[in-house]
Amino acid sequence: MRLRPAMLACLLVPSAVHAAPTARFTWQLETLAGCYRQVSDQYVQDGANVGVGVTGLSEPFTAFAIDLEIAAQDGQPLPGAWRFDAEGCSGPAGVSWKTHPSPGSPCGWLYDMGTSPLPQTSITFDGVRLHLSLLLEVGASADPLPGGESLAAIARLSGGCDGADDPTCFLLRSLRFRRPDGSWFEADRPTSVITLNAASLDGPAACAAVPARAATWGEVKGAYR
Repeated sequence: MRLRPAMLACLLVPSAVHAAPTARFTWQLETLAGCYRQVSDQYVQDGANVGVGVTGLSEPFTAFAIDLEIAAQDGQPLPGAWRFDAEGCSGPAGVSWKTHPSPGSPCGWLYDMGTSPLPQTSITFDGVRLHLSLLLEVGASADPLPGGESLAAIARLSGGCDGADDPTCFLLRSLRFRRPDGSWFEADRPTSVITLNAASLDGPAACAAVPARAATWGEVKGAYR
């Protein structure tokens, strides 16, 4: 069988291959001087802002999901200040989300409250760790510019309860994006753990490793309420 030139050309042209985007995970991710400032540990006595951003996002997407965990350092009980489940000190009202950068910031953004469905959130406590999950569906398929750096979301946490200054681990379990065909892809996480009040305890080095976790759309959807 002889291949026609058009068929041969199709075989020779490789399909588009997208490099995985890179998640940014830090305290106070967004500043007026730059989009990302790496801070692995900081000291606080009341409240904190956990920033998740992304760079190198080149594929179109119709939704993205963020999964965070909060755990005490060295296996101790989670301080009440960082429990935001229904039975926690602050309750779910202690968590708010920011998805747009401040005026003047060089950060891009991925989600617009005015044109997109309301975010879906989940806050659960398993006896050891608190799980914070956020699902954001964009109003229309977004097609970001390759290499751009954008804010995914900032979790604003109220810490006005006992134990706010205890050493605590914050873990980025995953940042993933849903393609228009319904499949999901993960962002790489070169920094997956940051800490509060733990500099004297080797900071993130004393926290448990965070496993990567792929998920189908049904599994992701089922995690939220």
